[in-house]
Amino acid sequence: MTTLSRRTLVAAGAVGAVGAALAHAAPRHQILAQSSTPTASSPPPAQEAGAPPAAWRTWILASPDELRPAAPTAPTQAEIDEVLRLQAERTDEAIALVRQWGSRPAVVAWTEVANQAWLEISALREVRANAILQAAMYDAVIAAYDAQEAYSSPSPAAIDDRVTTIEGIAADRPAFPSAEAAVAGAAAAVLAGLLPDGVPGRFTTLAEEAATTRLQAGVNVRSDIDAGLALGRAIGERAVALAAADPAASDWDGSGRMTGLGAWEPTPPDFVEPPVEPDNFQLRAQVNF
Repeated sequence: MTTLSRRTLVAAGAVGAVGAALAHAAPRHQILAQSSTPTASSPPPAQEAGAPPAAWRTWILASPDELRPAAPTAPTQAEIDEVLRLQAERTDEAIALVRQWGSRPAVVAWTEVANQAWLEISALREVRANAILQAAMYDAVIAAYDAQEAYSSPSPAAIDDRVTTIEGIAADRPAFPSAEAAVAGAAAAVLAGLLPDGVPGRFTTLAEEAATTRLQAGVNVRSDIDAGLALGRAIGERAVALAAADPAASDWDGSGRMTGLGAWEPTPPDFVEPPVEPDNFQLRAQVNF
């Protein structure tokens, strides 16, 4: 019998929740291999199989195109030269970093980062935080795909035949904006917003590292990743702002307490000790986590 920790199960469920969006960011067999649930290849709620991203349901945004970036210009020669320079400077360490971030769906890599970060908070806060993170990353993917299909920007290799991509890094979607950079921007914004007491800039630095590997891989130019980071960051910040207004972010005044078998009761001798994370628990019960 295999024993799974609660943290592993939470991560598995989170990855499965965004698996359908990831199915367009990497080959189908790779998605099925990385996802922990059979729903990873199924359409998300309110989405018909084969429907374009513009018709997909979003959780943070009102629609996939709400924050669509302006149409890009053609990559400049300076941008192509930057990709070529990084290509010439590839080392084994650089290639390993590219594969660490880009050989599988970006959401999986950032879920692993988050799982380590959640050690800083309580178990109940982790459940809520993970829901906020996954919703933001999901919307970042959908918004990026919407813009990609609207603009159909070519990859650097399609513009200059001197550009070679690193083996194992998918480049089968339009380049602008980078969906991987959008996920990085969203994840970093949520993590920084929910864990403000950590090392300043730690998640922003990670997001820039992850996005820059797209240049090193030869699949994006600078404007692709800048637009992706900005898009994802805006979605992540909006997710944090929405979370700040939900019941879990408020001070518990004792009202709305659940009663009955299994519910928390004030304990003697003073009957005033509050339960652990009361508003997080009630929110969790309301949304059926």
